[in-house]
Amino acid sequence: MHAMRQVHGNDVQVLRSVERPNTPAIGDALVTRIPRTAVAIKAADCLPVLLADPVSGAVAGVHAGWRGTLARVVEAAAGALASEAGAPPSRLRAVIGPAIRSCCFEVGRRVVSLFREKGHDVDRFVLRPPAAGRPHLDLVLANRLQLVAAGLSGHAIEDTELCTRCQPVFHSYRREGPGVGRNWSVVVVG
Repeated sequence: MHAMRQVHGNDVQVLRSVERPNTPAIGDALVTRIPRTAVAIKAADCLPVLLADPVSGAVAGVHAGWRGTLARVVEAAAGALASEAGAPPSRLRAVIGPAIRSCCFEVGRRVVSLFREKGHDVDRFVLRPPAAGRPHLDLVLANRLQLVAAGLSGHAIEDTELCTRCQPVFHSYRREGPGVGRNWSVVVVG
């Protein structure tokens, strides 16, 4: 099983050898097509997205918090997986794992402004709260839109519909604070 030192960005690494380096790769998406190799994503509210090409068996794991979503990490990972697998993006499949959902993900107006400045269609995935409340960010929808923009069919994207903050069975940074554990999402090359 291979994991990365995740940094809340959009760097995509491609694993082409099973030899373990002294230090883990740095980035937020890991792609491989090495048989019987697992890719793991760790998150405590950020969105894990697992991608696969059903023909070649190639996979990718993506860590998409709000910063990675802003930087379009999922879109970059889908492109890298399609390239590595020699597949059209329309052949890829995706699963969106447990993460903080729009019901619980309050953000500041500055975060909304950053998304707008980077050309994101914030009107589609930023929910307007009651007059006195803060905006809520729908990370799932924002990343779903990126997957579709990368060429995946909407029908090829599955969602676990699980909120890490609402459900105490999952670790949640927003609920538990900085010392919280991490939820692991894993995909294996077929």
